[in-house]
Amino acid sequence: MFVAAGEQQWGILNPVTNEIELHDQMESGDEPLLDLAAVRTYLKGGTVYAVEPEMMPGGTPAAAVLRY
Repeated sequence: MFVAAGEQQWGILNPVTNEIELHDQMESGDEPLLDLAAVRTYLKGGTVYAVEPEMMPGGTPAAAVLRY
């Protein structure tokens, strides 16, 4: 997983439905979703790289290579 260093995406993850509600700014009850994704990736045996935002593909705050 690649995450943009110094950036964050706020929102709420519903663990039952795996749906995410994104917010432009931190709101009450929000979680730092990029941190959450990075921690879950690491705990599942994945590798996480923090890279400069301008190096992110498509200008997104996160990207991943998925394998099954």
